Amino acid sequence: MLQRDHIIETLQRAVRNSGAGQAQATWIGGVRGVHRFANSAVQQSIHENAAVIYLRVVDGARIGTATVSRLDPDDLDRGFARALAFARAQQPLPYEVRLPGPQKTRSLNTWVEATAASTPGDRAAELHRIFSAVNQHGMSAAGLLLHSLSGFAVVNSNGVECWQPGTSVHLKLFAIDGRASGYASFCSRDIGAFDFPDLAQRAIGKCARSRNPADIEVGDYDVVIEPEAVAESLEWIASTAFGARAVEDGASFLEGREGELITGENISIADDALDDSIGLAAAFDFEGTPCERVDLIKNGRAGRPAHDIQSAARMGTRSTGHASPPNDFGNDPVPTHLTMASGAETLESLIAKVEKGVYITRFHYVNGLLDTRKALQTGMTRDGTFLIENGKLTRGIGNLRWTQGMLEAFSRVDGITRERATIPGWWSELNATVVPGLLIRRFHFTGRQGA
Repeated sequence: MLQRDHIIETLQRAVRNSGAGQAQATWIGGVRGVHRFANSAVQQSIHENAAVIYLRVVDGARIGTATVSRLDPDDLDRGFARALAFARAQQPLPYEVRLPGPQKTRSLNTWVEATAASTPGDRAAELHRIFSAVNQHGMSAAGLLLHSLSGFAVVNSNGVECWQPGTSVHLKLFAIDGRASGYASFCSRDIGAFDFPDLAQRAIGKCARSRNPADIEVGDYDVVIEPEAVAESLEWIASTAFGARAVEDGASFLEGREGELITGENISIADDALDDSIGLAAAFDFEGTPCERVDLIKNGRAGRPAHDIQSAARMGTRSTGHASPPNDFGNDPVPTHLTMASGAETLESLIAKVEKGVYITRFHYVNGLLDTRKALQTGMTRDGTFLIENGKLTRGIGNLRWTQGMLEAFSRVDGITRERATIPGWWSELNATVVPGLLIRRFHFTGRQGA
């Protein structure tokens, strides 16, 4: 178990000694084990105990930040001294910033003993069983298995004292045979929820179907896309449109459109760290403010953006509990616990509704900055792209480049799966997206790999 009392007490001492009118220390760290594998063999095993501590001071109407990597009193004191010097070198802000005081936060059960008790040997044994299954089909396995025991703490000079421990396991698996590849993944707090043989068979099946791919003409196709691809697109939208700064700057499709129909009415997207299906979450943000549910798009209609303390002060509202780590995302509030409402379908029933189309396992090399007012994005398909004919998956096809306004695409969703998947984010064990699979009509492809 992580040393909660030692972490909190050390942060409290540093905050008291900061010399600032208001001070905050945010600690995130823990123990992480990583197995990276290729050619059906573990190539690298890492076990690290690391943390980062974000420090912030508010001196009058000026703010300064610093970051340290050790929970050492002297390092923390020096970090706060740097933050205070930075604050005093700034121009005063035109608004008052008040760090939060103590508030009640919901208790989340994010620690699973079975995951905490799992050893590197246990996880390596599961990987070797996967390797054996993949090898039997003339393929090789690649990917990573990440195991994390993490903690998240926020302490400030106004009496905030927040703590959230968590466990997580994440497997990314690629079955590879020459140019053919298949992908499967799973993420959970609970290692007991993993079905390693099923994951192996999913990746193997996609790789087998991907052999000898055909090429199709570019253009508009109905597509069935798995949750991994949906999450990749939504993460870009979260960072470019769902935060208050993007709305302030006029870069977000939410700006000036609250209540307006912007997608199909079957689309609802929220940020909700308290949704038990999230799997990886904390009930408070990096400022110690309790997280609120924010309906970003509800029944197709534009909602409100996520706020932190500074954006709320600028826009005359209150924080929704969406502060990002200082120095990340340009210090702007960003939703990091996105959920998309489920439907009543299965992937199989979505496929059955398509006469001729494309099945997409995941996206790759996505660029979501083309036109953020339209959520215009481009990227490639990868690791399992298949032709759908007469309601059935038939054969693998070469990877395709797509360029698509996602608001427009979400206006043409003709089916949503009942089952949703937890897809971890790229920057923190606390960042996750819970999404279903989708059937989107007339998705726009603009090029082929190698063409």
